[in-house]
Amino acid sequence: HPVVRDECKEKKCAKLAKHFEHCQEKVQGGEGFKGEDCVEELYVVLPIPRDFHMMHCIDDCAAPKLFEKL
Repeated sequence: HPVVRDECKEKKCAKLAKHFEHCQEKVQGGEGFKGEDCVEELYVVLPIPRDFHMMHCIDDCAAPKLFEKL
């Protein structure tokens, strides 16, 4: 399961993942605003072929691949 999800994150959902990871780097580097936790970036919708937040994108990509392996 983690391997399939990581593959989806790196390929299909790369734009969303990059946006989230940029926020995490900023916050961990002390450059975020007080109380920032990147939750909005985790659920942000970017103009990609299908409008998902990052977690829906990963789940939508991974689900059919996982069921093929059952």
